Amino acid sequence: MNLASFLPSALAKQSRQGKPIESFYFPAFLANTTLCPVNTLDTYPDKTKQMRRNENRLFIFFIKPHKAVTSSSIARWLSATLEKAGIDASIFGAHSTNAVSASLKPEAELL
Repeated sequence: MNLASFLPSALAKQSRQGKPIESFYFPAFLANTTLCPVNTLDTYPDKTKQMRRNENRLFIFFIKPHKAVTSSSIARWLSATLEKAGIDASIFGAHSTNAVSASLKPEAELL
């Protein structure tokens, strides 16, 4: 698989009523499957199958009772990751990870 696509189930904050919800895409990172979001999204559900039971949300907690991860938990994890990367999370929070990654991309080197 060279691409993962997502169709949000609800309107984003900046979306307008009546405008169709658009899918967004993640390309595969074929140079390294351990860093590839498509590979991760392909294998994660199988690896967590025993834990998820009736939970159909993609991300679940590894701690019992393995319920769905909330958006606030994901935001907190993203902020912590930004801080560990040396990015001031008080300026750039979880909501601005796209802007941060785009601004750092030209300077960053993968591998």
